[in-house]
Amino acid sequence: MSGNATIFDELAEVLTQLRQRFGNEAFADRRRMLGFIADYLPEARREMRIVATLLDEGTVSALERCAPHLAGIEMDRQTERLESGTGMNPDVARQGIRAFAYAMEKGPKPSSYETIASASPVDRRGDEWAGLSQAVEQTHSLAGSHRTIENRSVTLAKSKTKKSTKHDFFAKLGGGNRNLGIAIIGGCAVALGAIELIGAGTGASPDQEYTDQAGSGYAGELTDYQVLAKDGLESNVGSPTPLTIPGGTRVTTAEVEQMLKLTPTPLLIDVLDSPHETTIKSAVYLPSVGAPGRIGDENQPGVKAVLDTATDGDKVRPLVFFCAGAQCWESYNAVLRAKAAQYTKLYWYRGGLASWSAAGLPMERTPAPNGQTQSQNNYYGR
Repeated sequence: MSGNATIFDELAEVLTQLRQRFGNEAFADRRRMLGFIADYLPEARREMRIVATLLDEGTVSALERCAPHLAGIEMDRQTERLESGTGMNPDVARQGIRAFAYAMEKGPKPSSYETIASASPVDRRGDEWAGLSQAVEQTHSLAGSHRTIENRSVTLAKSKTKKSTKHDFFAKLGGGNRNLGIAIIGGCAVALGAIELIGAGTGASPDQEYTDQAGSGYAGELTDYQVLAKDGLESNVGSPTPLTIPGGTRVTTAEVEQMLKLTPTPLLIDVLDSPHETTIKSAVYLPSVGAPGRIGDENQPGVKAVLDTATDGDKVRPLVFFCAGAQCWESYNAVLRAKAAQYTKLYWYRGGLASWSAAGLPMERTPAPNGQTQSQNNYYGR
């Protein structure tokens, strides 16, 4: 463990003690908080300045308001906001935010991200990687270089103006020419569209229609949690998910990007029950479809009704279900419920909002839900 990680772990413990002694309102009392930290961590002068900035910029209150399973998304959003608004180093900002997340019981200690990450490295998409602040795999330590678990080797500010091609998939495909690589992928998309049309007449399997050309993932969407797939619905929806799903096909971020270029265009369906400000662009919001329970329960007729409305009763239209990320079962449940409703082309976007956001892909304000659940009644008053 690096010294950097250690001091933020200690900060996380001090913040936890503060919250346990004085409650959540202690995080709104700047003077008390800084005094408490000074008493227990007098050497942490830089960290106290970080805490002060997080308080002044509203980062702490924003993290406090978000749902636990959306904490990763909110941490990443706040990191970007601090970098662009105050010039704070994003790696340092992220560690401070993680310390607060731990104190609020919305994440592990800052050093735990490094520990989890070192256990099972996965492929990256290169220097434009911008993963979320959740514990995902990496091969770099925080020591010395202050690398984050997402292995972000360029800042968000730089990535918005210039994308590196050193490890870029498209550049590799085009022999160093990124535009040529993109053109090749475009040709593949056209070819896949032709295969889709041919497959309609030859009985081609839906599982073979879309291929992950890039073979990479974002924000832990390829993480193997050693969880077995099952035919039944999951009630503990905020827990690690399996890598496969019966009756459907798991797709990655790269595959969803490809699918959106084909004909027929798949319908993106957001089923995350917890209210959230943004979702994938052009997605419909059907939170009731991912409800736990059992297939054939009292919720199933309503699920069928909202799906039939969203698809105009087209049982063969490709449907892509997603929720918060790889530790959210609501989209898994939705695939099983859609299968029971006689839909046949079902895709499970396991990475969901976390991976799509990490990839920097288009998002928009979450529309009012169709099939609204109780948790949205006050939030979506529009």
